[in-house]
Order: sequence, then C-alpha cells, then structure tokens
Amino acid sequence: GQDVSRPALLWVLRDFDQRDAGSMDAVEYLEQALHAANAGCAEVRQSLLRFFNHRTCATLVQPVFEDTQLKTLLEIPYRSLRSEFRSAVEAMHAQLLATCHLHPKTVAGQIVGASSFAALMKQLLESLNDGKPLNVRNAWDAVQHTSCGSLADELRGIASQKLKLLKSGQKLPDDTRLPVTDEALRTFFRSQRHELKERWEDQAVGDEDVRKEYWQELKETLAREEIQVRQQNGRLADQQLSEALKLWQDWLDNTEGSVEEGERVSSELGKLLDRLPSSTVTRGGRAAIEAAARRV
Repeated sequence: GQDVSRPALLWVLRDFDQRDAGSMDAVEYLEQALHAANAGCAEVRQSLLRFFNHRTCATLVQPVFEDTQLKTLLEIPYRSLRSEFRSAVEAMHAQLLATCHLHPKTVAGQIVGASSFAALMKQLLESLNDGKPLNVRNAWDAVQHTSCGSLADELRGIASQKLKLLKSGQKLPDDTRLPVTDEALRTFFRSQRHELKERWEDQAVGDEDVRKEYWQELKETLAREEIQVRQQNGRLADQQLSEALKLWQDWLDNTEGSVEEGERVSSELGKLLDRLPSSTVTRGGRAAIEAAARRV
C-alpha cells in the first residue's frame, strides 16, 4: 500500500555443478528449488515467491580447481582464477546492469536514481535507528522535500549572487554590466533561468507535483529580485544619461564650442542611448532635443 515497485531478484549460486541441474538452465533450476514441495525453509521460499515477481539466476563454477586454494582465495589475483569463473562473473555483471535498466526502482511512479536511492536508504536507516516503523512512502516524502528544498536554495544562491553583482554595477564574466537595454536584460534573465531549469531537471528528486511546487517558488523568488535589477538598471541609466546630457548642455551653452566638439558629444550621447532602457532613452531624447531647441 506504499506505492513502491518491487525489486527484481538475481540469485547467484557459486560453486555450481551443472550435473546437479541436469538439462535445466539456471532460471529453471531456481524455480524448481523455490517450488519444491518437500524442501526445507518453506516459509522463506514462499516469501520469495510472493515478494519477487521477476526472478532470475546466475551460476558460477568453483573459482579455482584445487579445494585447498579456497582457503587463500582472497589472495589469488582475479586473472589467475578459472577462465570459466571469470567469464561467468562478467556475464553476471552484464546481466545485473541489464536487470537494473529493465526494472528501475520507483516510488509513487517516480524512478529513483542513485542519489535519491541513497537518500531514501539514509532516511529509512534514521527511522530504524530511532525505533520508528519503516514506511517507504513517508521516507520518500521526506527525501523529496528535503532534496528539492536544498537544490532550490542552492540554485537561488547562485542566481542571487549574479543579480547582486549586476545591481552593484559590476561586470559579470560574460561582460554583462548595467545599464543595458530592456531586450538585453530580458535575454540575460531568460538565459539564467534556462541554465537553472536544466540543472533543476537534472538534479531535482521527487514526484512531479513536488518538483513543480519548489520550482515555482524558486521562480517567484527570482522574479522579485529581477524587478530590483530592472529598477537599478533604470537608476544607473538615468545617472549616466544625466552626465551625458550635461556635456551636451555645456557644449550648447559654449558660444565658442567647435562643430567637431559638438559632433563628438552628440555621437557619444547617441551611443549611450543605444544601450539604455527604453524609458530612459525616451527621456534622454526629449531632453536633448529641448536643449537644442532652446539654444536655437
């Protein structure tokens, strides 16, 4: 009732003699042993049959020829073991990987990867050590909320650091520096969110609803910080525009100002307007025209 997939059973028999199985293959030999009516440990056999829907078996011959070598088996190099044993081990390894791919562990329909499985085991172990009843569903809930919360905090910290650097007027590694145009700022925000989304999809652990919930909270937090960056972009743009307009006004007021100087000042003002947000550009253009009109 905990909505958890059952694992597959890979039974490994070492020191196996094919003569004991006759014409049966490894899987048939396992099934015969589990269904044997007169064999011992009937309760264990029935439990295995009920719990493991998918059962398979791998057999390994004795790793060495001489029984006396078994006492020092751990000291014998792998390459010195029987070739039949090494071939069987390598085949079992391939079989194990294939079984894992065919029967991934799931909880509530969510595939549990290596990191999330380790986190799930840790949560179950903590419950066991605390004397609490084991419940995979409750443990999984704790794992996914803890994992998503931690990842959201990590990504929020990474994004916030970049936004703080922008607000302070510093240049980022990609040369982005305020003030910039509205489109450039939107492009930066989209690029950052795309990078965060990729990391989120790759690392977030949990059911889809839980992952969506934490991702939405992360987006809302970043949206508030992006508003602050836009406001700061406007303030810095106004500051630079004010300085540029002062130079423009000084040239207009200078009766001895040369045409070349005026062209230089107006060119720099135009270049500045090309990289400022639209609201600042509108004010700047109007102010420059009004100043020139008064001079005329």
